[in-house]
Amino acid sequence: MRGIIRACKRAFRPTVSDSRVRSREAVEEKVARSVVKRTATGNIRLQRGQYVTRKEVDRNWERVRKYRFDEQD
Repeated sequence: MRGIIRACKRAFRPTVSDSRVRSREAVEEKVARSVVKRTATGNIRLQRGQYVTRKEVDRNWERVRKYRFDEQD
């Protein structure tokens, strides 16, 4: 139970002291990754923060959709 409470406290406290992070979305992503890294058990990739979120998949998909592979001379 203490672990859950600690994770919730970490998630909702202001943790960003880095001045390079400016947008709210970036701050939320950084906090979420931090919480996942601290609370993940059994999956080393989660513990290292090596996972892809739905938002990242969607962003990459939109970027790939814009590629043009047809040959035009």
